Amino acid sequence: TRTQVLGYIHLGFRDMLFRGEPIRSASGMKGVKMRSPEAAVWIRMFEALGARPTPVTWGEVYSLFHNEGGANKSLRVKLVGAKSNRDGIGAVVRVTAGSDSQSQMMRGSVGYLSSSELVLTFGLAQHEKADAVEIRWPSGQMDRLLNVAVGEMIAVTEGKGRTASRPYAQK
Repeated sequence: TRTQVLGYIHLGFRDMLFRGEPIRSASGMKGVKMRSPEAAVWIRMFEALGARPTPVTWGEVYSLFHNEGGANKSLRVKLVGAKSNRDGIGAVVRVTAGSDSQSQMMRGSVGYLSSSELVLTFGLAQHEKADAVEIRWPSGQMDRLLNVAVGEMIAVTEGKGRTASRPYAQK
């Protein structure tokens, strides 16, 4: 089966990611099946919004699932700072493919005593390429790449642009 809902903590509160349309109001939570921390306050809050939370331990709430289905494409971006810090933490990457656009900020962690992979992954649905990849570095430097193939992990060095790439397996 396919995973329908993912949740994660982002700077202290719960953002919801869904396959399809995002939830824009409390009424959009009605009937949504989701994982929730075991804390009663979280469970009661989601129930009050009409969701169907399943209490699990904190370590299980944010598990990563591997999806065997679908043929969607993606692009991974590794940042290498020169003037800014070496991992590009604080840089904002914007990827545009057709009329779709998404942004992510490189963060070293998203919570107390945590760490994150220092590669950003962008889901690009059925697009064969990213029309543009723009990186705004903490130093103020702006790098822009055009017509970037999907199915690759690219390294972008501040002020130099794309400095490496390698394909990765996509099912």
